[in-house]
Amino acid sequence: MPNVEITVAGVDRIVAKLGKVESMRQLAPAMRRAVLRLQRDLQEYPPVRPGSRYVRGKGWADANGVVTRLTSEKLGQRWTTKVTVSSTELVGRVGNNASYAPFVQSRQFQARVHQGRWLTDAGAMNRNADAIVRDFETAISDAVK
Repeated sequence: MPNVEITVAGVDRIVAKLGKVESMRQLAPAMRRAVLRLQRDLQEYPPVRPGSRYVRGKGWADANGVVTRLTSEKLGQRWTTKVTVSSTELVGRVGNNASYAPFVQSRQFQARVHQGRWLTDAGAMNRNADAIVRDFETAISDAVK
């Protein structure tokens, strides 16, 4: 899925006081909380569409409700997070390796049938941006005291 980013102001203050290596170490817990917030929201499924023949976690069913095509890759269970801390950067990633994930939850590639129903990567960022920024600002403020 494509990158969606949030920029936090004030990082230069912590770097000036603690240096890059220690700054990245101090900010890592905030990044871990950020990616977990996003993962939690992206794992939520919207209500099943009325009349849908798709059985979540299984695949497509016939008119009698019998699953005839096993196609599910269990989208909600395939979300992962990773935080990488180096001497020069702190990167948090949230991803999903289900083959159809971008067509369901990527702002860039979301299929029309899912629009307005499934939360996108950008939607999760927008929903959580204020809390994520506050969390980083608090970590910065606490570290530079």
